[in-house]
Amino acid sequence: MPIFLLTATDKNGKRETHRVDADTAQDACHQYESAGYLDIVLHDDDVWAATVAMFPPDVNAEVEKYLTPADVVEMRYLSKFDHFIFLAKKSLRPYKWALLLTTILVFIRWGESRELNYFDYILIGTSLVASFCAAYFSPAIKYKKMVDAGYWGRWQETLNRIPGLRGIAPEFDLSAREACALTGLGRIDEGLALMQPFLDAPEVPRWMYFPRVSELYEIAKQYPQVIECTRLAYEEAPENPSVQIDYAYAILKYGTDIELAAQLLEKAKQQHLSELLELYWYYFYGFLELSRGNYREAEAHFLVCQNGMLPLAADEPALQLTLDFNRAYQAISAAELGETEKAETLYQQALPRLQALEEKRIMDRYVKATL
Repeated sequence: MPIFLLTATDKNGKRETHRVDADTAQDACHQYESAGYLDIVLHDDDVWAATVAMFPPDVNAEVEKYLTPADVVEMRYLSKFDHFIFLAKKSLRPYKWALLLTTILVFIRWGESRELNYFDYILIGTSLVASFCAAYFSPAIKYKKMVDAGYWGRWQETLNRIPGLRGIAPEFDLSAREACALTGLGRIDEGLALMQPFLDAPEVPRWMYFPRVSELYEIAKQYPQVIECTRLAYEEAPENPSVQIDYAYAILKYGTDIELAAQLLEKAKQQHLSELLELYWYYFYGFLELSRGNYREAEAHFLVCQNGMLPLAADEPALQLTLDFNRAYQAISAAELGETEKAETLYQQALPRLQALEEKRIMDRYVKATL
């Protein structure tokens, strides 16, 4: 069963972060609402929780053993250096009073300390080295490098990095990224064949399978199939806000039914959204307003997304990708409003990504807005 993280305040006013076993994010929130908890903040959407559930059991067991729910939330969007500091502090926590006393004695006695023996120093040094390696050379860093290569269209590099992650990351996720890379190299039939075994895999929800297949069609520029895949996902889980938002976005990018997209986004907004999914909602709703020709309203929504994601995006390839597309659509909105200099600044920031992924539709839309 998926595990969700949420922070809530109990009847006594105590606020804590919890791990919650539930079928969906909405069920997790309803459990705590029914128990009288207030001010619930959801940290995971259904896609995230379902993906985490696919990791090898020993990986998830290690996380639960050594990290509290609050630790996991805090660590998610740390830079490499902040990650190192976090792990070092956690490793050294058992020594904190001895270290404090040692520091005081160092200042008093010019370095003479009798509180830590030689073995203690070895343990502390080992903890620091282990923390550094975990922050800069861990499987998580290797995974992010693989993801980043794909989000920049470096397809062969993506393929080269995947074998080193087998047995560490979920097989479905790695296969989906391998399929995208094959598609980017012009081998979509191989990519689709690689995905086919997961269609009825018990560990992969069908509402999650179809959006991953839609990524292949998007890379191949087969846009009607993108809409069809997200529609199939919606039929599988019509109350899932992640699915609703994805389907709406596909319609807005490649379809014509703007009102259906609006209905899907409004429906999603009425549910509990994770902190990150809510930022994506603002991004997609901004795109809806752009499609309607409401350029100032679109800009306002893009700014909410940008301001929320920027502090989290330093080492997160998916968020960096989203921010570049967000900037591109901001540039189009600004150009339509006649704010030429602002539009060009935003567009130049997004242009390397657009060129790398061959996003001709967006580049053409920007040129049209500047005429």
